Amino acid sequence: MSAFDDRVDRHPRGQYLGRGFAGYGTPQTPDDLDRHGCLAYEAQVISETWELTSQGRTRKARTGQSLAANDGEFVARLAENGEGIALLPFFIVEDVLATGALKQILDGWEAPQLWLTLYYPSMNGYRSGLPSSRISSKATLPR
Repeated sequence: MSAFDDRVDRHPRGQYLGRGFAGYGTPQTPDDLDRHGCLAYEAQVISETWELTSQGRTRKARTGQSLAANDGEFVARLAENGEGIALLPFFIVEDVLATGALKQILDGWEAPQLWLTLYYPSMNGYRSGLPSSRISSKATLPR
């Protein structure tokens, strides 16, 4: 049996810093991130590499040396409490940004967007139920 996947929706991500962060000041470029405590939001709970792009230039920063977690809400709370810098989807930090507890940093530098992808088994090549799955999945996404 093979499986199909379908990209359903994409979400922008940004780099966020809490007001209580006691690192080496606010990074101005991705090259500054190596000196800071960057938090990894990674499904396998290992360090990750952030790839940030601005005006055709790409920079990479290795993160998660101090902490990695597979729960975006947890990583957001750590960043909010000043424990490090986080790269997270906007929908996770939207409410906290409005309070001022987190701020977006590295203006002009963008990370690849996060895709919500549906995976489902094939039934002899027939994609049964895809339209209803797509509609219900999109309707439950936080915005």
